[in-house]
Amino acid sequence: MTVPEAAKYARCGTKRIYDACRTGDLIATQEKAPHGTWRIHVDDLDNYLGGSKTRRKS
Repeated sequence: MTVPEAAKYARCGTKRIYDACRTGDLIATQEKAPHGTWRIHVDDLDNYLGGSKTRRKS
């Protein structure tokens, strides 16, 4: 999902999601870094919201 979709799912602002992606607190991938779209897997977002930093298996 995209950052706006993740923010809506998490019921928070996009700034919180962007900050978490940049710091690595939320596991996400960035297409065409450094200015591309962030993509977040729902399982990783659920882990972040639950306080876990465990990387999911691909």
